[in-house]
Amino acid sequence: MSPTDTGEYRAGLQFQDFLDRAIHGLRAPLRDIAMSAEVLSRKWNEHFDEEGRGLMRSILEGVASLNNFTKSLADYSMALVRPKSSTTGPLPVASALQMAMASLRSKIEETGAQIYSGTLPRLAADHEQLSMLFRCLLTNALDYRSQTATPRIEITATAAGDEWRFAVSDNGTGIAPRFHRQVFEPFERLQAGRGGFGLGLAISRKIVLAHGGRLWVDSREGEGSTFFFTLPMGPAPA
Repeated sequence: MSPTDTGEYRAGLQFQDFLDRAIHGLRAPLRDIAMSAEVLSRKWNEHFDEEGRGLMRSILEGVASLNNFTKSLADYSMALVRPKSSTTGPLPVASALQMAMASLRSKIEETGAQIYSGTLPRLAADHEQLSMLFRCLLTNALDYRSQTATPRIEITATAAGDEWRFAVSDNGTGIAPRFHRQVFEPFERLQAGRGGFGLGLAISRKIVLAHGGRLWVDSREGEGSTFFFTLPMGPAPA
């Protein structure tokens, strides 16, 4: 590891430690606010007028949104950690995909999404991060689904030299070419009111880069999107 890499790695660790402490500091008061608001809502909701009930709903929704935001920040923090190679050798990428789909089961059922995958390889990658990568890409496809068609997502992998090239394709709203680089920046959301907090694709990019790969998108507005990423066939970088 070069001195520059060492310095960047230490700076990354410091930022991750700061982020973890900030998340921890936010969660305790949010939990207290949520508990207090829920007690007030249960005990006093019938005594509130319509405006009061509306304000109480806003408080509960706001706390829920902030809790989801801290979860997204925790995912981003995890993506900053160096990937761990499997100590038991290459593991099936399909198992990482299944873990991601299991965590999204309610959203998949709610949207009626159809998810297909081809034959996926075995890799000595960090499978927890790989599962998060799939979860972020699947979530993006579900959040930006078409309003007129059932969501359809297909995951494939193709050998290309000394790396695997993965593709996650959907039939969603698509992305105009001028935004193809912007979507991978933290907190970028192209459509207000849709998607999470604009961290999913930034997390995906961090994970892929940390494994020595590349991530990009091919998309047009109204024509769906295909997110491509590469991962080396060998172990994750040390």
